[in-house]
Amino acid sequence: MASTEIPLYRVQGTHYECGRTIGDLCRERILRRIANDLALLTPLFDFAQTEQGRELYHGFTEAIHLNFPWYWDELCGLADGSGVPLEQLLVLNFEKETRMTFHLLEETKTCDKHIEDEYEAHDCTTVLINRPDTHTVEILHNEDSSSALYDTAYLIEADIKSVAYNNHERQSSNEKFIAFCYAGVIPDTNSIAENYLVHYNHYQRLHKLVVERKALSLTRARERRGLELGEIHTVNDALILLGDQTDENYPIFCDPTK
Repeated sequence: MASTEIPLYRVQGTHYECGRTIGDLCRERILRRIANDLALLTPLFDFAQTEQGRELYHGFTEAIHLNFPWYWDELCGLADGSGVPLEQLLVLNFEKETRMTFHLLEETKTCDKHIEDEYEAHDCTTVLINRPDTHTVEILHNEDSSSALYDTAYLIEADIKSVAYNNHERQSSNEKFIAFCYAGVIPDTNSIAENYLVHYNHYQRLHKLVVERKALSLTRARERRGLELGEIHTVNDALILLGDQTDENYPIFCDPTK
């Protein structure tokens, strides 16, 4: 039985060097994550080799090279260190985009508008509790994307050094952070705003104007359930929230095994 402890790895160097070190340290976890989720990932790996898939990933890689070449170096380092093909790591890092494109194409081929994405409404929830009275911080997270992620994730404490790009026209930043990482995915953040609030309103850009759209039913349901549960003060409060399935249509926790 795999350990339930989440390992912490400390890495230092350039983006490429840190990526290669992570790949070397986490090779077994990356391979296990792929093996455990192979039924869901194989169609995406196969799609990435098709003409439409290559066109999709050409756009992704061009955008990375143009805007964030240091992240491309990090991905290459992760591939070199782990021995996992870069093409498969790209699928892991662009999994939702790949899955959406794949299913849209399948809908077009079959004229079936009801093909369901198994990950469609499965997004995780994280609770941060800052206790000034005890000078402690608790971080709690539920994992409802895929059961393959349960025992393959890890924490990275990184000290990344700046590197010059484009004949010294651009410079990557010095970075220091701690991140919770899915195996095979480079560290990132998700919609973190001032005071660490996640913005859930929906907007649409029309001719340089920003128009707020009507909130989705999922947004309204989660907001209502959050208000019902009230403020989170203790770890037990957070665990109740993270495991909540009272609303069958829009639960806080979506069991990925069902």
